[in-house]
Amino acid sequence: MDNIFGKGIGTPYLMGSGYFFSEYKDYRVKDVDKIVLVDHPILFKNVMNLRKEDQDIYYWRRMTPEEFIEITKNSDNPMQVGKFLIPEFSKDIGFTIEHLKQLEDVVGRLRGGHEYEKIIYRSYIDNNDFVLTPEQRDLAYSSYKKGRNYAI
Repeated sequence: MDNIFGKGIGTPYLMGSGYFFSEYKDYRVKDVDKIVLVDHPILFKNVMNLRKEDQDIYYWRRMTPEEFIEITKNSDNPMQVGKFLIPEFSKDIGFTIEHLKQLEDVVGRLRGGHEYEKIIYRSYIDNNDFVLTPEQRDLAYSSYKKGRNYAI
């Protein structure tokens, strides 16, 4: 699909806490984050974010895993690592657990409400796959709630 953003617009992937925790009855949606790959962007070089009410859509230029890693490592925003925790997105770009391991320093900079991503990251490394056990998901959700000051 093509539009004003570029040519080769991919399917949006849900990411962020909604991807991991929407199955929990007490999960409260703050906003919905999605990522879309663009093969040939027109309006941006690497990434463009559009915010609409309670939705953030991140349009990323389709790149190799190595290019994504370089941009992520050089960013001042460690939250960029979150997209690589979405198995469908990582599969689409050919991103493996070995690639994920290269982002250890970036993951270490996550703070506050994003500490839960450290647990997901570590779980993927321990499992050597982009999967979570129910116990790992529960642990990550507990961290998420603590970082968001849920009544526990």
